[in-house]
Amino acid sequence: MKAAVLLAPLLGGWLAVKLWQPGEGRRALPEPLSLSVGALAGLGASSLLCWLWLRVFGAYNHGLAALEAAILAGLIYAAWRRRADWQWWVKGNGGLFAWAAVAPPLALVLAVFALQTGIEPHGGWDAWSIWNLRARFLYCGGERWIDGLSGEIRWSHTDYPMLLPCLVARCWLMTGDHGQWAPAAAHLIFTVALVITLFSGLLELRGPATAVLAVFALAGGVSLGRYGASQYADVPLAAYMITALVLLSLDGGSPSLAGAAAGLAAWTKNEGVLFLASAAAVVWLVEGRKRLPAYFTAAGPLIMAIAMHKLGTGLPGDFMGAKPTVWERLTTTGRYWTILKAMAAQWWRPAEPWTSPAAFLGLLIAARGLGKASASSPATRIAGFVFLAMTVLYGMAFVMSTRNLPLHLLGAADRLFVQLWPLAVLAAALATKRPE
Repeated sequence: MKAAVLLAPLLGGWLAVKLWQPGEGRRALPEPLSLSVGALAGLGASSLLCWLWLRVFGAYNHGLAALEAAILAGLIYAAWRRRADWQWWVKGNGGLFAWAAVAPPLALVLAVFALQTGIEPHGGWDAWSIWNLRARFLYCGGERWIDGLSGEIRWSHTDYPMLLPCLVARCWLMTGDHGQWAPAAAHLIFTVALVITLFSGLLELRGPATAVLAVFALAGGVSLGRYGASQYADVPLAAYMITALVLLSLDGGSPSLAGAAAGLAAWTKNEGVLFLASAAAVVWLVEGRKRLPAYFTAAGPLIMAIAMHKLGTGLPGDFMGAKPTVWERLTTTGRYWTILKAMAAQWWRPAEPWTSPAAFLGLLIAARGLGKASASSPATRIAGFVFLAMTVLYGMAFVMSTRNLPLHLLGAADRLFVQLWPLAVLAAALATKRPE
């Protein structure tokens, strides 16, 4: 039963992605990329469906499982109707050697994930005080689940988006078992999907050598396994952000699928809203408005869900306090210097320079070499400008924070870097020379 509850959205997401693609007149995505994008889409869609069900009907009942089963049956039937021209496995660039080469860093990520899960099965502080706490309200609360968003526990950031709580609660509600298997399994899927999406996308965009080196850099620069097993929202958010950028970067890539991924990023964490807007603004600046209608059409339902959730909670965030005033925060130069040092420390580790993210990024660029045509391509500019925009916006978020700045940086700077690091790796890899 547990396996079925998890596999159903993965299968449904994959079928939906496969069915979605030909309608836009493009070549199909290679199968590993379709699988990872489909897994992320399926998990996000099941979360949104659970939230809508609770909002409309007030509490969970078996009608949600029946609705999901009907949707999955409809997707299977649609695939069967198109069986004559259905491509079950779309071959991409790279062969078994490329996948064998990327196995060691992926195995390391999985080993660290398993070890960290054994040490902290309930995840880190944010997992059990925010994300899983909210899921337990949804599971245990019945018709009073909304109390989990009460202002009485505003320290739990009840205005945060609901992808993770609804996804975990859905698994618990459908199985009747609220063990830690659900959040652990969900975060394992997010962690693996992040690696596979980056690797598969770069296989198509820059070839096997660059793709393999990028995954080594991704796994070496930050401990994806540890952060994924901590059950925070940062790895899922990074997975959706990298998915959106990969889909925008591919020749003839799907702006609608990219918009859906960006919308799911916003449904995952507040920072995802910044990404949704930043990616749209950068695409407009680099390519014009041609792809934006499809992008926002796909993201629209998620934007509306987020707006409904925010209006329902109506709680102040970390930026709404009276002291220090907005003017004081903006004009205190020491704040900028403190933030700059904290963010730079994520890039360079003087005690262990060979493990620094900057070193891994430098090795990637040195090994493959910068390409003039690659560095100036629309895909590289989109990925690079989005990374820079997100970095600046995160820095300004710290400037505007009313919390104790050193403590805020101590607790959040490393996790924000986990979100930014895959974007930096993608942008650097895209700037390297194309294979001959």
